[in-house]
Amino acid sequence: MTNISVSQPFKTRIDELDFLRGIGILGVIMVHVVQHGIHYSYGNSTINVVLDALSRFCVPFFVFVSGVVFSFNYQDKKNYFWRFFLKRLRYIGIPYLLWSVTGLIRYQIYNAKSIAVALITGTAMIHLYFIILIFQFYLLAPLMLRFCKIGWKKALVISFILNILVFYIYLYPFGNFLNAFINPLFWISYFIVGLIVGIKVDSFRKVLCKIRLTYLVIVWLIITIISVYNEYSVFIKTGLIQHFFRPTNILYSFISILLYWLLFDRINNRIKSIFTTLGKYSFGVYLVHIPILFVLHELTKPYWGNPLEQVFSFIVCLTVSFVFTFIVSKVKLGVYVAGKTG
Repeated sequence: MTNISVSQPFKTRIDELDFLRGIGILGVIMVHVVQHGIHYSYGNSTINVVLDALSRFCVPFFVFVSGVVFSFNYQDKKNYFWRFFLKRLRYIGIPYLLWSVTGLIRYQIYNAKSIAVALITGTAMIHLYFIILIFQFYLLAPLMLRFCKIGWKKALVISFILNILVFYIYLYPFGNFLNAFINPLFWISYFIVGLIVGIKVDSFRKVLCKIRLTYLVIVWLIITIISVYNEYSVFIKTGLIQHFFRPTNILYSFISILLYWLLFDRINNRIKSIFTTLGKYSFGVYLVHIPILFVLHELTKPYWGNPLEQVFSFIVCLTVSFVFTFIVSKVKLGVYVAGKTG
């Protein structure tokens, strides 16, 4: 099958996506907890870097999921795109502005030009870049779907090559990683693959079910070791982290998507329910977890360097973020604070 049709009837939601979101948000919180230790040079640097590398699948998961959601529900009509986009603008854009204002106040940014730059680039707080990134993908999605019509195999290969090329051209060995965070070119393969999976989700499930879990775990372990070693070796030589953009991390993220998608139907229902529930509230957790970490880091400052402080920060941040999002979601206007659940 070489061609892809993007016209399809509306269908029910894909249950695996909330599971991936639940896994992904754990990675997001872990990255920001250990990055604090790396940045301020406390704690065990080896453990921090290893945990950082192991958690770098997180944002690729969310970019992938966004692609799946768009193409899965896509109707090849202009009115669907605008309904989709305006709905996201309402339920993602308004919370983005609210939390951006919180960040502007936190960092005492009151200059008009600085405010405009922060809002446009998603830098009012360190995690808000993702909202700017994903809105760019939403705007580009119809064009990318047309690109996928060249055949899913060609689209995959071209997007992978493009992803790796932009890394080596603009970031290797140490380019401006801050600009890369909101540049769709550095994330394009995840979104393209998401679009293709959303279009061919039933076929994707059938193919994935034929893969032996044992073999997939072995491949995942090998790629994980390579990716962790790559990040750690760069850190030892330079003291810098290459974030999500290393080619080894691209491989690690994709093999993790396959593994966790396959695990969805293989694990205990109770465990599955925990991650799925967390995934349904993941957007609100994502928005609020950084302000909560700000507070936690101030409260635990005398204990920086103690590994238990990082464990404590991770658990408390996750718990408080989830409880906050859950409660706010029950309030009438809570959707404008924590986004729409599910």
